Amino acid sequence: MGGRSAWVFTFRIEQQRSQTWFLSSDNNQRITPPFGGEFWVDQATGMLLRMRFAAHGIPPTFPTQNVEILTGYANSAFDCGTTFLLPTDANVASVYNGIPTRNIEQFRGCHKFRAKAHMVLQPN
Repeated sequence: MGGRSAWVFTFRIEQQRSQTWFLSSDNNQRITPPFGGEFWVDQATGMLLRMRFAAHGIPPTFPTQNVEILTGYANSAFDCGTTFLLPTDANVASVYNGIPTRNIEQFRGCHKFRAKAHMVLQPN
């Protein structure tokens, strides 16, 4: 992947115990379908390179019939000399009421925010 050797891990979530990943419609329907996907990990560094999520088993009466999210990741450098793993781009494809859509997102210009705190304990 991009000249790097990567491991690809697949996963499938048949039933969610919490509504971490859900689909909603215009008429306030909300479902938590089974989903699965893959994630790609750089073999040399162990760094996450890409993740893909796709819904499965969506009821035929639900307006959204297909959803897939593909997100790329890379280390982002900050002015202070540190780096942090952040998403770089995402491709969201779906079919809603028979109409295919695709949103392509790019994440740029991230900023690092930090603060220092000092706690002073005073006896009662």
